[in-house]
Amino acid sequence: MNNENKIINLMNDAMFKNLVRSPEARNIVLKLIQDLTQISFELLQKAEFMGGEIPKAHINEKGKISDVVVKIGPVKIILEMNQFYTKEIFDKNLQYAYAWNTRESHLEKTFLINFDAFNVFHTDKPLLDFLMRDKDEHEESKLIISYHLILENYKNSLYNISEE
Repeated sequence: MNNENKIINLMNDAMFKNLVRSPEARNIVLKLIQDLTQISFELLQKAEFMGGEIPKAHINEKGKISDVVVKIGPVKIILEMNQFYTKEIFDKNLQYAYAWNTRESHLEKTFLINFDAFNVFHTDKPLLDFLMRDKDEHEESKLIISYHLILENYKNSLYNISEE
């Protein structure tokens, strides 16, 4: 069988998890996280990349598993590949962030970084960020920040100005 022409789908959860957690991609992933969260690269280099199992609040609670969790002290960064849109996907991902945020007796800073392979926001922006706000745009909390990288809006981006 000829393996040269095989295309690997990086939007598949298993492939995304392997790529993001691989030592070869570590610096690229950390640079992306640094750009979004403003956490220093030196601190991020000490981060622990964990599986995505979310701690249960109750013994009878259904298990929740996010794609990848990056832990830096009390800060958690959840990386989620969203290949397909469903009406529940964003609520489900936010449940992961809330579960990590409230799992201990004190609240922790949690970042949720969504890699969206769809554009339900109907925007040409490649990046959206969300904070908890009221209808008058007053910020309620900065403990949970959600980012959406709209992957289709990154098509045909140039690398080093002249290279695709």
